[in-house]
Amino acid sequence: MTDDKPKSGPRNAGKNNTHQSTAPDGGYGWLVVLCSFLTYLMFGANFIIFSVYLTEFADYLNVPQTDISVIGSMDAACMMLTGINQFPAM
Repeated sequence: MTDDKPKSGPRNAGKNNTHQSTAPDGGYGWLVVLCSFLTYLMFGANFIIFSVYLTEFADYLNVPQTDISVIGSMDAACMMLTGINQFPAM
């Protein structure tokens, strides 16, 4: 007996099958990638660029740099507490 139904699989990949696959996550994978990229961009950029503005903030507020550097430490702490590890080698 022969079966006339088309079979799915790697051998029948080029044939017209009526079976259509869908993404297991509902198609939101790219949204997750975009949000992850933006999160890394915001946390990572703030963490790196803060050292550039440290002296300007200290001069503008007339306080020592050690008082202002607490802000950078808090930024790093928030990044680590949220589970975002931008710099695993550090």
